[in-house]
Amino acid sequence: MKPKSSTSMHSKRLISRLQSIGKIPPKQKRDAHDLLTLFHAMPGAIRESLALNSQEHSFERYRYVFTSSRYQYESASWDFSDPVLMRLLRWTLASVVGYYKERGSRVSFVLGYIAEVQARSAAQ
Repeated sequence: MKPKSSTSMHSKRLISRLQSIGKIPPKQKRDAHDLLTLFHAMPGAIRESLALNSQEHSFERYRYVFTSSRYQYESASWDFSDPVLMRLLRWTLASVVGYYKERGSRVSFVLGYIAEVQARSAAQ
């Protein structure tokens, strides 16, 4: 018998917790594109240090945006642009990159993002 991974067990606990507080329906399985599920998958201490807890309502409001708009050629995909969502995503991305930069990350995405932002600032 294959042992369960800690990621799998964490995911099941997360889904159970979200179901118990009414954030997802009782029969829903894990959805890696659900922004609210991803929000709650992040350790609370990290969410707090990034000041994301104050944005939970926004993650809930836009929770299905990636699931519903992934494939533009599908008739059921969302066709919209929301400036509030774009600000939330830019702010969240910058906060996460800053978090990892402060901890000395050498990940190429983090370093590239910082260089791109610095270049844009210099050009303005």
